[in-house]
Amino acid sequence: MSDAPRDAERSVTFECEFDEPPEKVWRALTVPELVSAWLMPNDMRPEVGGRFTMKPERAGEGDIACEVLTAEPHRLLRYRWREAQTDRDGQDRRLDSVVTFVLSETPAGGTHLRLVHSGLERREQRPLTVEARAQALGQPMRRHAVRHQSRRHSAARRGMPIMASRAARPATQGRLRWAA
Repeated sequence: MSDAPRDAERSVTFECEFDEPPEKVWRALTVPELVSAWLMPNDMRPEVGGRFTMKPERAGEGDIACEVLTAEPHRLLRYRWREAQTDRDGQDRRLDSVVTFVLSETPAGGTHLRLVHSGLERREQRPLTVEARAQALGQPMRRHAVRHQSRRHSAARRGMPIMASRAARPATQGRLRWAA
């Protein structure tokens, strides 16, 4: 018996392209101050075995304990994402998952980014995770995620796009302002 369908249901994947080279996108994924600008405060250490903590700014959300599993500069970053919290209704929302970023250079010198968040244990966690990832990765991905969810879960997060993908704006606009 194969676990492939089950695994597919437990993962969220996004792909997009940026005008910036992989080196610049890598910095946006690994430099704590830059990660804070698009995701949340953290003490990221982009080395295998490096442990760090993401600190959500929303009240009621617990810290997220992370550990780097793979770090190949400008190519691959994979880390364990462990969060434990209880909803207002008392429901356990524990999540032990893996976040993977795969970067590859495009023919034009930009970056193709593939984000996979895997190990989503319960179906009800998935829409919230999709919305959070989409919000962090910018409006084009947010629209994509909302279109593909059976119901929309609103997340009162600040709408701070991290990078302008080609789908969002013409190539002459939308540079990484904070990852120079």
